Amino acid sequence: MVKITGSSGKTVDVEIRGVAEVIEELRRINRDIKDDLQLTTVRMGTFMEEEVKDSILGNRAEKKSVDTGTLANSIKVSFPGEYTAVVKPERKSYSKGGTSTVQVAGFLEYGTTRITPRRHFRNSESRNKSKILDEYNKSIKRSIDGFGRSIRKFTKYIK
Repeated sequence: MVKITGSSGKTVDVEIRGVAEVIEELRRINRDIKDDLQLTTVRMGTFMEEEVKDSILGNRAEKKSVDTGTLANSIKVSFPGEYTAVVKPERKSYSKGGTSTVQVAGFLEYGTTRITPRRHFRNSESRNKSKILDEYNKSIKRSIDGFGRSIRKFTKYIK
């Protein structure tokens, strides 16, 4: 109960109810938003892993870059931090010459004096940027809609 003194000098008692429930609901909403964004990160990271692999295998606009399949099989997504996905080749060695998949990925991505750039990673990112942004926008919209529903649920405490 809070006592408020009015301009006439009289006091008015004001009772505020449901504060603890509203605070707990806001905490839950915050957890839901974080979980949804992290799930979107995992989905989009996995999607991009497949897109880069498909590019290397010749299933996209770029020239096919498959000899043994070692590079395509080395492409993996990792999640080093919150809301962060990294798609890159795992370091594996080719049986001939000891060249690593990381080196070969660089040769193919940027070209050499004998190989024109194939841009598997950059083109995959360019091709899918709007899809990824749309997915994050949907995630954020779901969170905002959920927040609105939760706030309406607590308006019963306001009189």
